[in-house]
Amino acid sequence: MNRAAFWALVRVNGGGECWPWLGCTSIGGYGRFFKGARGRVGEYAHRSSWQIHYGPIPDGFEVCHQCDVRYPVGSDEYRKCVNPAHLFIGTHKENQEDMKRKGRSTPGERNRQAKLTSTDVALIRRLSAEGLTQERIAARVGVRREAIGKIQRGERWSHLAVEVSC
Repeated sequence: MNRAAFWALVRVNGGGECWPWLGCTSIGGYGRFFKGARGRVGEYAHRSSWQIHYGPIPDGFEVCHQCDVRYPVGSDEYRKCVNPAHLFIGTHKENQEDMKRKGRSTPGERNRQAKLTSTDVALIRRLSAEGLTQERIAARVGVRREAIGKIQRGERWSHLAVEVSC
């Protein structure tokens, strides 16, 4: 890794401030550091920072940001931070739980990858209560059976209140 090239794209601030990445970013707003032959191998800049300061990232682990609480929800600025003091290692599950705990997840229809609406979820719950199979419900709303099961178990769309009828 060309460390001089990396540091040329970082603004190192004093104190406990973030060190923003000044180079290009991914669609998701994370800094991207291109290394290797002719800069063709790209990696997230915060991962490169971790490796420069602490060594290899263990298999199955992600480099997570703890500085995201400094920025308002909706801001992508923390994603550019490469300050090693603001980074920690965690599994994907731990990273997702950390994101949810900090209010940074985008549940339901706010998520640009959502295929269902809250109306669809209400229909899924009603059809489930009526005894329809996951396969039939999935065919009706246009998603996979596994998605129906996750909704039924509360693994997805759990932010919506479940209406109880007596």
